[in-house]
Parts: sequence; C-alpha cells; structure tokens
Amino acid sequence: MNEFTVGDSGEWSMSVRFVFQNHQLCGSGFAGKTKQEGRIMGHLPTKTGSTSIFLAHQRKGRLYSPNRYKKDGKDDYNAVERIQLIDNGSSGKIIELVGMDQIAEYQLHSDIEDVELCDSAIISLGESLPLFSSVKRLNLSGNHIHSFDTVIEILSCFSSLQILLLNANPLKPSYLPSFTSNLTTLAVSHTSLHLNDLIPLLSCLPNLQFLSLSGNSFGDIPIQPFSHSSLQTLDLSSNQISSWSQIANLASLESLQTLFLSSNLLGDSTPSCMFPSIRSLHISSIGLSSLEQLLKITKFFPHLRELEMRGNEWYDKGASSREAVISEMPTLVKLNYSTISEGERTDAELFYLSKRFSELLSCKHLSVEAWAALPHRERQSMLDGDPTLAVWHCVGE
Repeated sequence: MNEFTVGDSGEWSMSVRFVFQNHQLCGSGFAGKTKQEGRIMGHLPTKTGSTSIFLAHQRKGRLYSPNRYKKDGKDDYNAVERIQLIDNGSSGKIIELVGMDQIAEYQLHSDIEDVELCDSAIISLGESLPLFSSVKRLNLSGNHIHSFDTVIEILSCFSSLQILLLNANPLKPSYLPSFTSNLTTLAVSHTSLHLNDLIPLLSCLPNLQFLSLSGNSFGDIPIQPFSHSSLQTLDLSSNQISSWSQIANLASLESLQTLFLSSNLLGDSTPSCMFPSIRSLHISSIGLSSLEQLLKITKFFPHLRELEMRGNEWYDKGASSREAVISEMPTLVKLNYSTISEGERTDAELFYLSKRFSELLSCKHLSVEAWAALPHRERQSMLDGDPTLAVWHCVGE
C-alpha cells in the first residue's frame, strides 16, 4: 500500500472513507486527484495541532489525523501513520491504530457493508481489497468517474454489491464486455446518460429492480425497445421528455410497476399505447390543465393503484381537486403518497357528485324543486350528458 501525506497535492490513493455499521475507518482502494495542496476530503490541515480530515456520519464515529508536530525525531507525520477511531456509541471507546499494516488488518476482519464516497474527487478504482467483498451499498455520487470500464471494475470487485449510486459523474457510454452482476439498484441521475446508453449494461444486470436516470435531459430522443425481466421501478423525472410516444417502448416491460415522469414537458399530450403493468405513476409538474386531461392519460394505465400529481397548476389551485380525483378513479389506493381510506372515498364521492349536480342545475337554470318536478326521462337525459353524474339513476325518485 502506498502512503500519502496530508500536504501532498496531485495524485492520492488512500483518502477515502469506509462506513462501518458502528465505526468509520480510513481505507485504500480508490485513486483520485486534488488540485489544492493539503486539501483532502474538503478539510485543510494546519501546521500544528490535531486536524480532523475525515468525518463520519452522525452516530458512526469520527476519524482524526495525528498531531502534526515533531515527535520521535520526525518533523512531518504521514496522515495514515497514526489514527484514532472514536466510537460514539454507548461504550465511548477509543481504538488507536498505528501503522498501515495494523490498519489494513483491522479492515480485513471488519464487515464493511455501506461505503460513502460522495464528492471525493475519485476518478477510478485502485487496488482491489478483500474487504470489498462484504460491501452491499456503495455511494460514489459527485465524483469524476467518466469511464464505463471503471463501473465494470467496481461491479466485478464488489461481489456482494446490491446498491450502486453514481449520480453526478461525467459518465460516457462505451463498449461493454460480457459479465454479470447481482446489482439490484443503480442510480445514474445527472450524468447526461440516455436510457438507450444503458441498454447493453442492463443485459448484464439480470437482478436489477430500481434504475434512476432523472435529470439527464433526454430531449426528443425516443427510448429504444429493450427487455428486462426484473426491472420494477424506473425514474425518468426531469428529462425534457415532451411526448408520451418517446416512452412507448416501456409498455412492453412486464415487470415494470413504478414509473416516475415528474417535471417533464408532457403537457396535455396523451399516451399512444396501454401500460398494463404500471401500478404507481408519478406525473408531478408536467403541465396538466384539467381533470379531464388527467383521465385521458390514466385510462392507458388500467391497473393504476398509486398516483402522484402535485405541482400541476389545475390540481394545486383547485379547492376540491383531491376529492375530484378520488371520485373519478375508484381503483386508486394512494394519491400523492397518502392512502385513501374507505371513509375518505365515500366522502369524496358524495362531495364531488353533489358539486357536479349543483353545477348542472346552475347551467340549466333550475332549482332543486324544479329539477324534481321534471319527468324522469328528461332528468335521466340530463344526467347521461355528464360522465360523472351518469352513475346516478332515478335521482329525485
């Protein structure tokens, strides 16, 4: 293992964090670059005293660099020669590790499951360590990873990896060799990757269930047809998608149950095909203008059970918008992440039907008494002209 000094600039190989279940410890295995001398993980070391350069998540310990003063005849301590691992748990114990061999041995026998390496200037995977085999979740968001080769190396070295977060990396698609990973969650939001760029990779991830590509600016490029038997959730929010026809090929994914399309430019367009597998649809801030337009869209989702649609001006400004949606969609179980109770559904249906009936009477310039005096056939004819009120039979009888 190559050591580095806090004051070094340029290439470094050991300024990373491994998050334990109860601790956090310095480790190796990634390579990165830093342009500012002495700046490691966002903290500037001082010439004297103890400087905190690695900070753990709350309740997961804190890692300190050694005191940087003359000791044992040395004028300059290496940051990794002497560290303390402070357990913030009930025991409050302090583990002091001296020397890279001891640190490596400690890590080797520690089950690291969750690794946080956000915004760490990482460019590639360095030395592969045995401890990588226990990692289940790896967050590399906000780094400088640009090559798919690095992604493949990560998937190959982290054999137990289930969740990989690569958001906000400058990734570029490239040729992919044949390989297989057990990954279940992949997040590549804000990377400029189109879903089409990932289709070759998806064939190597047979167990993938969740895929996030939000904020990648798809534009007008339609999604190419592809198949995947395990993908359940797909996030395509904030991608400048302007037509439902661009995502028509997703309709063939039989396992896909949750689709995020919020903050796209779908406006008042409607789908061109059925999406029979979708159970949960997220269409916040897409420019919906009316309840009628919403119903035109949702009729292409026959098994829809959950709907999220806040951020559409019609819905947000309407005094009884929630009641209207619940009344018109009898199979809906959740609206805007809130479960629809049996009592709420009954109240919403009665409230909305009463409101529509009052609007009908106002339009026809009729009072309730005048309505009741009309012949049954004439009343029914008026009701049949309204798709909501048509369910009322023999009103006034």
